[in-house]
Amino acid sequence: QSLTSFNNTVFTGHTYNKGCYMSFLDNGGSFINKISIADGHNIRGIATDGDLIVLAAGYDGILIYHWIDNSTVKYLGSIESGYANSVKFKNNHVYSATRDGLEIYKIER
Repeated sequence: QSLTSFNNTVFTGHTYNKGCYMSFLDNGGSFINKISIADGHNIRGIATDGDLIVLAAGYDGILIYHWIDNSTVKYLGSIESGYANSVKFKNNHVYSATRDGLEIYKIER
């Protein structure tokens, strides 16, 4: 459903409630390991700044995770929104393309 990358990590968002996979690569591009987040959700969009991971989860709104290291990601919470199709994250603001239009949220950290 969606694909993005950050440094040596590739994020893939899946349908059928498969969530999001984070695949970690070494400097040569070889697979190291992967972890799964947002199990039980359909992920339509992914954004990250290397610290937070923001996921567009359709009817489930926007999911927010704290990326601690390459084996630990902590769920922080969700934002109720219109049907979230896509997300972008910049300067502590989440921009989401929803069925209702553009929605903007400020994240406090």
